[in-house]
Amino acid sequence: MVVYQGQTLSLKKIHNDIVMLCFDRKNTRINKLDKRTLLELHEALITLTDSENISGLLVMSNKNDFILGGDILEFPALMQLNTEDILSEVLEKNTILTAFESLPYPTLTAINGFALGGGVELSLTTDLRVIEQNAHLGFPEVTLGLIPGYGGTVRFPSVTNTKIAIDMMASGRNVGAEQALEYGLVHKICEKNELLNCAYKILNDAIDGTIDWKLIRKSKQSALPVEKRINHAEYQSTLSKYKTKNAKDYPAASEVIKLIYDSMDLSYNDALIHESVKFSEIAKTQAATGLVQLFINNSKLKKNLNRSSSFVPIKKAGVVGAGIMGGGIVYVNARNGIDVTVYDISEKSLEECSNEFHRLMSKEVTKNKINKKKQSEVLNQFHKSKKLGAINQCEIVIEAVTEKLNIKHNVLKELETIVNHDCIFATNTSSLCLKDLVISLAHPERLIGLHFFNPVSQMDLVEVIKTPLTEAGIVEKAIQYVKDIKKTPIVVNDCAGFLVNRVLTPYMIAFLKLVRQGISIERIDSVMVDFGWPMGPALLQDVVGFDTLTHVLINIADAYPERMDSSHVAILEVAVSKGMLGAKNDNGFYVYANKKEKSLNPKMIVQPPQNNTYHLEDQDILHYLMLPMLLESVWCLEEKIVEYPYELDSAMVMGVGFPKYLGGPLKYIDWIGSNKIIELAKTYKIQHLIPDKLFQMASSKEKFHTI
Repeated sequence: MVVYQGQTLSLKKIHNDIVMLCFDRKNTRINKLDKRTLLELHEALITLTDSENISGLLVMSNKNDFILGGDILEFPALMQLNTEDILSEVLEKNTILTAFESLPYPTLTAINGFALGGGVELSLTTDLRVIEQNAHLGFPEVTLGLIPGYGGTVRFPSVTNTKIAIDMMASGRNVGAEQALEYGLVHKICEKNELLNCAYKILNDAIDGTIDWKLIRKSKQSALPVEKRINHAEYQSTLSKYKTKNAKDYPAASEVIKLIYDSMDLSYNDALIHESVKFSEIAKTQAATGLVQLFINNSKLKKNLNRSSSFVPIKKAGVVGAGIMGGGIVYVNARNGIDVTVYDISEKSLEECSNEFHRLMSKEVTKNKINKKKQSEVLNQFHKSKKLGAINQCEIVIEAVTEKLNIKHNVLKELETIVNHDCIFATNTSSLCLKDLVISLAHPERLIGLHFFNPVSQMDLVEVIKTPLTEAGIVEKAIQYVKDIKKTPIVVNDCAGFLVNRVLTPYMIAFLKLVRQGISIERIDSVMVDFGWPMGPALLQDVVGFDTLTHVLINIADAYPERMDSSHVAILEVAVSKGMLGAKNDNGFYVYANKKEKSLNPKMIVQPPQNNTYHLEDQDILHYLMLPMLLESVWCLEEKIVEYPYELDSAMVMGVGFPKYLGGPLKYIDWIGSNKIIELAKTYKIQHLIPDKLFQMASSKEKFHTI
């Protein structure tokens, strides 16, 4: 008998006066603990409180997963409130869960699929929990710059211990059923098709007194016993570990450790309130707003790319130009079931490509990511040839030869004569304009840019570049192809450097300019790493390679001479002329004893000019490098290189490791404020770089994003 029916959940009386609370949100595949769900949970709670003859409550989901946390799309509205109003809202929601926890009969949650964040927190309000054998639990809040807000930091340590709670919540990792049982998070593992029968039996045991559910509840709400606490030394050690690991990108990890430790001596109710207070404070931090915005950006990106396509998936690809980069492109094709042939006239390049292919495959075999059968399939998809005719039946051909216009012209022109008329031409150029490449083609509408990032196997982003001549169908097919090789495509309009490299170039040039002024290379790297970059600009240039980078920076800078000065690239040109190529031959800004140890290369130390009066604080170094990059981001948006701010911000985080906690260049501008960016640009005498769009936004107090 149904006693309550909402849009997200229902109450139904089943056997032995047990009521089943079933989460089954209408018209969607997943359950979320959003405002609607909490409102209906409150209404259901009133029904339960007013009802008689209830012996127990069984909580379950009718979806493939239990509850996947809150609705992150609701977070921006919450985060726009002041701290006091956030606290008031969080306390109100927690009142519902606390009342739910206090029902006068045993309660049990049956967990299937994934239970994340608020889903796990809801399950912790019940006395008992059983889990399906293939299910997983986790607290991903720190990856959003947040901490649990529905009592998780209090109830979790109570049912397990503080050490386990800190480990799971600070890392954001998931655990399977076996580990959940070992930790004490659940009371029993059930066979997949027996979850409800299993749950029903355990709940009946609680109802008839075989399981002392009242003692379990009392223990959870009592002071934390000594054996469940960590000592001060363990606390300091754990805190130190997380302060040095992803500290900038995920600062909430340290905060959740402090919160759990500080709550050990508080009463149950006071600890719940303390969590709500900390949540409301953390929700207003830069990292929280940046990481939530980044999550929303990435979700929009995936949603917009999930358009249904009538195109038949590409099954045969060709790569022209071998070497290490070619090896990466070839591998991701073969790894995803696409028959791929690489062509090069150089046996050495083909060997490099083959070595890279086998290195990547061996790495996956070692990590048990592919089995022997899959390994054989991948090997059978890979072919190499010194004959161009070997790729004449390919549906897509990716040109990945050296970054020189005349060479690319010749290659593309020859390719057009041997492939089928419906074959897609793709160029992997990183800096040359497609409009300068299409002039060699009889059918320019077939050319598209597919800019992979190095290392291809690890970098998720692929820029899909189109010209005004590119057929819409070619763009759609290219997007589908990129998705088929498990990469994230971002559509970019043609220009020198496209999006990511164009935005990055002013940053790289600003670094070279400071080096020419005699500023310490190691100091610059240190400042930028401390700010949140995965590596400093010197190390980044070493990794890219001086020979490649020289061409790219000059090509891009010369296309925007009013904003970028290519003369500073002379440092790299001189280095290349001396055989210094960066990390690829252990001779760049740093020299490398091995892959883990590096030291400053004395050949790259630049003496400052005699009349140099530079004295820069760390903050100055930061502004000198970041401001030109931020301003170029706005130029790209103003010129419609990409259509939306979320595309630009996602691309810069995925493509070059822009600090995640900032949310991307445009989100960072939002945080600082357009007026402040303009003021800083004037302070550092780069006001000529400011686009009109930024002045307009400052005047109208407009932002790129909602939070």
